[in-house]
Formats: sequence, C-alpha cells, structure tokens
Amino acid sequence: MNLLVNPIKHWWNNYGKTAYPNANSILALRDGGGSNNSNHYHYMFKQDLQKLVDEIEIELIIAHYSGC
Repeated sequence: MNLLVNPIKHWWNNYGKTAYPNANSILALRDGGGSNNSNHYHYMFKQDLQKLVDEIEIELIIAHYSGC
C-alpha cells in the first residue's frame, strides 16, 4: 500500500475501531495533488484504497479539497 493509504489503515487499526466501534464508514480529506498529480498515481491510489476497504471491511469516503 502507498503512503496515503497506510496512515488510514494505521489509524483505523490502532485508534478508530476502538474509539468508533459502531462506525460504518471513514471520511478522509485530501488535496488533489496539485501539479505533481498524475493519473497513474491516482489509479494506484484507488487500487490501494479498494484493497484497504476489502481488508478492514468498512466504507471509505474520500473528499478532495478544491483548488484555491
């Protein structure tokens, strides 16, 4: 998994599922990647997110900050 997905996994496994045992989803906010964003990495990020969802069995909702 990549550097964006690992912190979500770590947080859920070490804090989230204990603090929020009845949670049915996780909301994560991230920026759009700016000029360094690439479709290749975006695709890989989505694949890694799906693997994480399959592993932890909870919905992930990703919201992107809009460009200012």
